Amino acid sequence: FSPERMISCIGTRRMEIEAPKSQFVFHHGNAYEEDGEVIVDSVALDSFDFEANMDNVKASYFFNPGPMGRLHRTKIDLKTGNIAQTLLSERGCEFPSIPMKSTGVKHNYIYTACSAVTGRAGWGPNRAVMKSDLENGSEELFVFGAKKFTGEPIFAPKMNANGEDDGYILVVVYDAEKDSSSLAIMDAKNIVKGPVAEIQLPARLPYGLHGSWVQPEVTSLAL
Repeated sequence: FSPERMISCIGTRRMEIEAPKSQFVFHHGNAYEEDGEVIVDSVALDSFDFEANMDNVKASYFFNPGPMGRLHRTKIDLKTGNIAQTLLSERGCEFPSIPMKSTGVKHNYIYTACSAVTGRAGWGPNRAVMKSDLENGSEELFVFGAKKFTGEPIFAPKMNANGEDDGYILVVVYDAEKDSSSLAIMDAKNIVKGPVAEIQLPARLPYGLHGSWVQPEVTSLAL
């Protein structure tokens, strides 16, 4: 494996593409094709410490030049193989999420669990949820508290939803002070307002990685 190169298979045609720089990516938010380009939104890190975990990291881990993930947009020209990358946010974040119906097609919004501060200095674990508007570059977020930590934000559309962000954001929040977890439900159109409802869970829920929202009829078919 060469970190300076990225191999892409497009249909039956194979392209070898020079990556602009080495990065580590846990999670891609979405990818779609537009005007001869593949557009990929990802949380990318310039470096990563595989030995780090919440039991052994010290405060210095969260200061420059810590391995902070940030939201990037990468455009791959399918004719020339050229790559252009744009940093979409200076705020540390992870778990990029979109509505399931937007998978593989153009999306206007992306949701992430994020740091309570902008930039590298003291960014810390995720304590907030951020909504990024990819059309105008604006950000909205809600910080849950000094000792409350957020998991992956999951989009649940409203019945007969009208618009990409017409729905709710579901996020599990861990309260370290009380050693308890809750499910926060937020209006996706008004993230800054905070939860419109919060369900206290009967036991602390261990940190997870991914989830999804499906309609009741889907679960009945699975059973």
